Amino acid sequence: MQIIAFGILLYCGMEHFDVVIGAVDFVLGIVMPFLVGGAIAFVINVPMKSIERHLFAKNGKLAKWRRPVAYLLTLAIVIGIITLALVVVIPELGNTISMIVQQVPVAVKAVQKWLTDLPDSYPALAPAVAELNIDWIVSSGVGIFSGIVSGVVTFVIAFTFSIYVLFQKERLARQAKQILYAVFPEKITEKILSVAALSNQVFSSFLSGQCVEAVILGTLFVITMSILGM
Repeated sequence: MQIIAFGILLYCGMEHFDVVIGAVDFVLGIVMPFLVGGAIAFVINVPMKSIERHLFAKNGKLAKWRRPVAYLLTLAIVIGIITLALVVVIPELGNTISMIVQQVPVAVKAVQKWLTDLPDSYPALAPAVAELNIDWIVSSGVGIFSGIVSGVVTFVIAFTFSIYVLFQKERLARQAKQILYAVFPEKITEKILSVAALSNQVFSSFLSGQCVEAVILGTLFVITMSILGM
């Protein structure tokens, strides 16, 4: 019966594939900010956990401020690294954009000339070339603007959710365990928790290792390029 039910669902899904894609896209649009927020919280939690462990360790009165201070310090470090990277990258990016802007008129004229000469070389394409217009430019601009707005909204929701996760991670972990024990048998739940703990440890170690490797490589590149005058 399960195989038959799966076959019927698969057949209906293939027959109405556009509806399935629309439903998946709708669900992803709702869930995506929380997935991004969870990813942000996971990344920030790696250095934040280390800072929190050594912060106000012997002072009981300040223990309640341990997590907020650790979060602010971690956020300051992340923002500082991003700012430093932007300070290095933005000038070169500005030069590149300036060069591209200077080349755009030349490229547009070349494309216009190519489209004008295309019907002479390929008469069969003349009707298609005649129907070309610039409406796609307007629609593309609207699409880019809406994409930017959607991205900003997604980031704000994700960042807010990441703060909630980081400050309530023990409570959320406890609630997740309760749900797992309520839904699945104890043996399966223990296996899921074991895999989750191992995954968290592995990915945290991987992230820490990548950060250390980035510092080492960055230092080597700075020294080498400074010596070579690049």
